[in-house]
Order: sequence, then C-alpha cells, then structure tokens
Amino acid sequence: MITTAATTTSPSLDEYKLFHGMLCKPKTAKRCIESFSKGVALFADQKEYDDDDDDDDINHLNHLSNFDFNNNTAELGSGLPFNIWTYYLLVLLSLTGLCSILRITQCLKAVEYNLNFDDNNQQAALRFVFRKGDDKHIESTEIKNEKNKLRIPQNAIDYVINRSISLGPLIETTTTEKKSSPFSSSSLSEQHKRKQSTNDNDNGNGKDNEDEQTSIQLIRCFEYDFGWGALSVMMLHFKCQPNGRMHLVEVFKTDTLLGYTLERIPLKLLYYVKAILQNQKQKQKQQ
Repeated sequence: MITTAATTTSPSLDEYKLFHGMLCKPKTAKRCIESFSKGVALFADQKEYDDDDDDDDINHLNHLSNFDFNNNTAELGSGLPFNIWTYYLLVLLSLTGLCSILRITQCLKAVEYNLNFDDNNQQAALRFVFRKGDDKHIESTEIKNEKNKLRIPQNAIDYVINRSISLGPLIETTTTEKKSSPFSSSSLSEQHKRKQSTNDNDNGNGKDNEDEQTSIQLIRCFEYDFGWGALSVMMLHFKCQPNGRMHLVEVFKTDTLLGYTLERIPLKLLYYVKAILQNQKQKQKQQ
C-alpha cells in the first residue's frame, strides 16, 4: 500500500493539442488549465530565457518568477493567475486563435513520452529526466524557421524544480494499491539504484533520495507555428517526482512584424496588468 496524490483523469493528448493550438472549447481549456493549477505556468519569449541563462542562481529565480503566472508568493507574486479568463484573453489579443480559425496554424509536434526504466530502455528514458544542476537543455526539433529555433536552458529547468519543491506535496492524498510505473517514485528509485550500483558509491548513502526529490520528467512536448511561421512556440509538460505536481513551460520567438504583434503586444498587456496587481498587493501588505 502506498500513498499517492489524488488526481482526476488527465486531459488526452488531443485535448492538449487543441488547447495549445489556441482553439478549443471552454470545457477543454478548463480541464487543461486545471492540470497545471498546482504547479508552474511559465510563459516567456526566448530572449528572457537567454538573458536569464547568463544570470547567477538568485537572479534567475527572481527573473523567471515574473513570467510564472502561478507564482503567488508574497514577495514576487502575481495577482493574475493562469486561468480560463487569461487564456482566452491571450487567445484574442495574440490573434493566435484567429490564426487557427483561418487554418494558418501548424502543429509540428505533439508527443507524449511513455518513460520505461527497464534495463533495455533506461538510458533512453534518462534523456527525459532532469535534476538540479544537470548540464542539460531542451531544443525544438520541428520548427521550420531556422531563425526561430527554441531552447529551454538548464536555469529554467532548475526554476521549475526549485518552485515545485517549495510548493511541497499535493495536499489531497488517497491510499491505493498499485504496481510500479515509469512515473512512480518507486520506479525511479529502482532505476537510480541500478545506476548507482555501476558506480563506486559516488556520494554515499542518501543520493537516491536526493535525486528523487529534485527530478522532473518531460512527459509531453508540443511545437507550433502560428501565422505561416511568423510566431514559433514550444510547450513542455513536466511532472515532478515525488510530489506529482504538473508544470507547464512555454517559450516563443519571432523574427517578423506579424510575429512581433502576435507575441509581444498581448503578453506585454498581461504583464502590465500583472504588475499593477502586484503593486497593489504589496501596498496592502505594507498597510
């Protein structure tokens, strides 16, 4: 018998595909948004990630928190959470929804990774597991415009891990009896033990627990071109072990005027509203 976070049925890959294509029914949008409601919802253009990659650890945490719409901490919190209202506001203002209606949106990649940590596949599966301090990053593979190639650096991955740890385990739990799965902490622990047995006891006892607590798994990846490739977007879904939180990380880039309109203007408006709400929140705290 083990204790796991209680969850409802996750949206399907097709539902997420419609959601990220910025053209889905409110019911679908609500289901997809709720799947990330207890984790990170990070939206930023490539420049923000690149600038952050050169910062020190403290600065990069502060910097990326400005683009995490689910970060509601007192110091850096947003009064503008990621919800169905902000989603459809972004759909309208960015014109990405219009691009999908006009059929000038291309879904270039929609993949769900079924991680398998058995002896024959563990090395391949490890490519999708990320831990704090790993020298690993994620790059787009299907974006057609070479100038719009997308990249999530290690600093951004570390932000997701640190934020997930600070949020802690999910509150609602249920006791169930189940077999080990590729996404279970027990499966990861066994894989870590097998890996450690091939080394000369690198860090002594406790390394498995440390790795388990600071790992996230890439479970889905989407890549889109909006407006004939004017705006390129990569969406990544992560699951944290062992607390089970789901996280969304998006990166986008453009090199055209149309893409600039699709990318910068709506998010600048959202960030502006967010800043106003944040200032009001800080003033209320001071009073």
